[in-house]
Amino acid sequence: MDLKEEKKWNLALDLAMEEFVKQEETVFTNEGQRKKLLFEYSHKFEAMFDKPQKCVFLGCGKNSILHSHTLQKSGTLKHISEDNHVLQPFFNEKKGTMDIRRRGLNTASSFPGFCTDHEGIFHTFENAKEINKDKDIRLQLFRTICRELQVKKMILNHLNQQKEEYYNLQQSRFNEILLKHLKTFNLDHIELKKVDFHHTDARLNLLNNEIKNLENTIKFFKDEYYKPYSIDIQKGKEKIYYQVVLISQQYIPVCFAGIGTFKVTEAKKTKEILFVLNVIPQHNGTLVILGSTKSNKSYLDNYVRVYFQDALLILVMIESWMIHVSDHWFIKQSIWESIPVKRRDKILSDILDLNKGLFDQYHLSIFDDIRKKILSKIDEENNWPSINKETIDFIKKQKDKLSQVPEKYSNFPVENILKTKGYI
Repeated sequence: MDLKEEKKWNLALDLAMEEFVKQEETVFTNEGQRKKLLFEYSHKFEAMFDKPQKCVFLGCGKNSILHSHTLQKSGTLKHISEDNHVLQPFFNEKKGTMDIRRRGLNTASSFPGFCTDHEGIFHTFENAKEINKDKDIRLQLFRTICRELQVKKMILNHLNQQKEEYYNLQQSRFNEILLKHLKTFNLDHIELKKVDFHHTDARLNLLNNEIKNLENTIKFFKDEYYKPYSIDIQKGKEKIYYQVVLISQQYIPVCFAGIGTFKVTEAKKTKEILFVLNVIPQHNGTLVILGSTKSNKSYLDNYVRVYFQDALLILVMIESWMIHVSDHWFIKQSIWESIPVKRRDKILSDILDLNKGLFDQYHLSIFDDIRKKILSKIDEENNWPSINKETIDFIKKQKDKLSQVPEKYSNFPVENILKTKGYI
């Protein structure tokens, strides 16, 4: 390439770059291409759950089986199933909203987690179809932690693949623009394949931030919780700390296995605390397990002191976690369908409100019949003179939840979430 031709090339590159930057939102040549790629991303992530991953048990390098259950298939999930199916919330990529879907017991709450050997450590209480021993509780908390870590690692892998594919799309679009300018200067397009183009636009900034934050979360999660839990399970070092309550004869038709985090500041230092919640319906009632690590004992005890006082507070806590903390829950289909349609839509919409957490009580009722039963019992006991004003106000709020007017519901605005996901 002579000097004159090189100048033309540089000018063509400058013009192409200027045009690309001005039109960086047109990386997608049309709306159909953008949505097509978005759905492909979603399907690829879903497909990861149908492929073995590295066993999540600490120190194991074998491939996992496809369906390690976080919640007992033949016990917990079976208790709330109808026709061997349960309902689970999910983000519907086609609608751009939260939705609910039926899941068979074979795949509900399952993930590519443990190899055949390490899956075996859960067989004792899986076969017993209930959890009633200290070891069982520790194993249940452990596999909830393991699922969270494995899914986070899969999401990170997916985001990095998505980033690479977006770079390829950028390159393709830039090549189209550059080719147009090369033709203007009568330059040979063969040299085009040597051009390596990367441009950090708004979408990549969001993606890079998401990747960085997730990498930091995974490191924190592994160091502070996964490793201590693994040491507890493998060596019996009692790193796991938990509180458990059985609500006797009170069947809450939801299975839950998720984590919630919050930050505390002490001596001018801020640290993040993680709680694990399991809600396990069994033949003798509903088992509620709240766990963390021994180092977080005081925080967990304080939380339990508030919410484990009675069945009504426990119900409020469970509903709040379902909406404000984790969407890894499964509900009995007939119970969900008994909720008025507008309220169901509002409940699903509120899952997307990322500004709420485990200290925020949810303002709607999910389990009306259970709430009515508990409130009726309180009325029957008629201990009002001995109940303080704060408790009376709380009970009144719970009664008010049963008489809200659906027309006044206003769904959570999801524009920012949809922008981040590339919908708008």
